[in-house]
Amino acid sequence: MRRRTVIAISAALISVSAGLAILVPRDVERQLALSRDAMVLLDDDASAAQDPGNSEALGLWGGDSVLSWSTRLGPKRQWPYAGVRLVLGDSTGFGCQDWAGYDTLHLSLSSTLANGLTLGADTHIPPDQIRNPEEKTRRLQLDIPSSRDIRAYAIALRDFQVPHWWKESYKLNLLDNRGFLESVCAVNLTNNSVFQPVDGIDTTSIYQARLTGRTAANPLGGLFVVLGVLALLLPIWRPQQFGLVPPSSPAKVALQNHERELARRIADWYDRNYMKSELSMEGVAREIGLHPKKLQTVLRETFHTTHKAHLSKLRLDEAARLLRETGNPVGEIALSVGFNAPSHFNRVFKERFGVAPQAYRSQSGAETAAEEAEKGPEGPN
Repeated sequence: MRRRTVIAISAALISVSAGLAILVPRDVERQLALSRDAMVLLDDDASAAQDPGNSEALGLWGGDSVLSWSTRLGPKRQWPYAGVRLVLGDSTGFGCQDWAGYDTLHLSLSSTLANGLTLGADTHIPPDQIRNPEEKTRRLQLDIPSSRDIRAYAIALRDFQVPHWWKESYKLNLLDNRGFLESVCAVNLTNNSVFQPVDGIDTTSIYQARLTGRTAANPLGGLFVVLGVLALLLPIWRPQQFGLVPPSSPAKVALQNHERELARRIADWYDRNYMKSELSMEGVAREIGLHPKKLQTVLRETFHTTHKAHLSKLRLDEAARLLRETGNPVGEIALSVGFNAPSHFNRVFKERFGVAPQAYRSQSGAETAAEEAEKGPEGPN
């Protein structure tokens, strides 16, 4: 019993803990590693070759906590391509991350000259949804401001859009502008400022990049909680309480002295009062001083019977004796042993003895006469 209790409590705690873990929403966070090895400078090489006055990337430096890069801004700058790309990856070596469980991208950055940056995310397209062989990623994009001061931005991922120029390039007609956030492969930061026609070098620094979100409640957690509560009921489970053990197959119990005395007291009460009519189990239990369930348990486990079956046996046994030994009318005998209706008495008597009461009396009388005839008359000595 003690072992079953320990196992049940342990299983309940595990099940309830697991259920609450997935049922209750919780905050989640993911840091994007700012490493030079993961950074790639971006430049519009083709445009710079045609017109050296356009912007170009100059260099990238920094440590694990701060990364900076410089861009030369020409007076004829036309393309916002100069900047940096943060290549993502995970522990499996696959170069993309799952952002579907997050809702906000947090960035802290500053720029010496730029008053605006374009934030882009390249997402991986599942192979079964690629329309053109060269189209393996999709660009999501959003413009954000910038200044010389370090500013922190909380950018809602739902605000990212597939830019029109990307749709035109690949002839896409997208209903879902957000693309595939479950597989983001790179993050891009490029300068999109409008400058005066003078040369300048802009230095941009990024101090922090992280994702935050909140998990959704999983209804499956409720099932685990319910299973845990049911596990706590195992130590007190008794099949007899739910009628799963029939009276014909009672559980064997070792009666103590006081239980034996209780059984004797119950048997005596039935022997002295069975002939009373309208004896309900509740009324009998009240007369004996027991709870009805306790009386039911003793009758089932000790006498292997029920209240109604025990009354019927006692009444029919006495009725059979009276039919054999007296000439009282059948109806009078039925009433005297506790039956309210002679018709009911006739039916249950025939079920018990196989014949009607009157036929039983006749058979008993014939047997008695035959026995006396066999003995013969007593002669004188």
